[in-house]
Amino acid sequence: MEYLTDEESLQLQRLAQATETLIDRIREAAKTHRAIEQELAHAVNGSSLALSEALPSKSSATTGSPEFLSRSTAVEVSVSVKALYNETQALLEGKLQLDSPQQEDGLRHALSAVSQEMQKLSSAHWLAPIVSSSEEGMSQESSGSSSKGSLKLRLSLAKAKKEKLQKQKSSGALPVENWGPEDVAAWLEALDLGEYKELFMRHDIQGSELVLLERRDLKDLGISKVGHLKRILQGIKDASSQP
Repeated sequence: MEYLTDEESLQLQRLAQATETLIDRIREAAKTHRAIEQELAHAVNGSSLALSEALPSKSSATTGSPEFLSRSTAVEVSVSVKALYNETQALLEGKLQLDSPQQEDGLRHALSAVSQEMQKLSSAHWLAPIVSSSEEGMSQESSGSSSKGSLKLRLSLAKAKKEKLQKQKSSGALPVENWGPEDVAAWLEALDLGEYKELFMRHDIQGSELVLLERRDLKDLGISKVGHLKRILQGIKDASSQP
């Protein structure tokens, strides 16, 4: 097991403190806005649990023991915080309007602080793919025709890989319920979503767990792109329907 350096541990604690502030702001706003409670309760509870389990003495940053904080701990915290950040930002950027400008400013300021701390944490190369995942691809979606051409190519490749996987399964391969982590990883590759292989393997998601995954579970894992969510859910449906 690999452990965090002193600097990485302190940065994780700073992220935890910023996240606690964001959670406090969300809970304050939820007292007068039921939509906030309904939309963010799961993400808030998930982040609170991850922080309490990973950093039980986080209230005092000086009492932490960096040598006892593992990389897997940092990954768990980062995934849960990223999910909370994405869902809160999506809610604010939607049609939600807070009665109090102070509440909205407080939420946005807390979001910004979490974003800054996550960006600092992404300096650790092994965390960068998780922490920076939501920014990836946005510029591609909003860019010009050359981007559209590459997107079309990626979609064609994904379709070909998917068809290949389906042919393999229909010719006597194991049913999805009997897949191991490596089979799930290969399935993600076939969907052109190989970037999530390590994430699924880290959480030991086998076929029996894969078929039970729902949108909320995928968000908890830190998967925030709508297209990726839909592709994975459709892929699970297709795999489960195979004889």
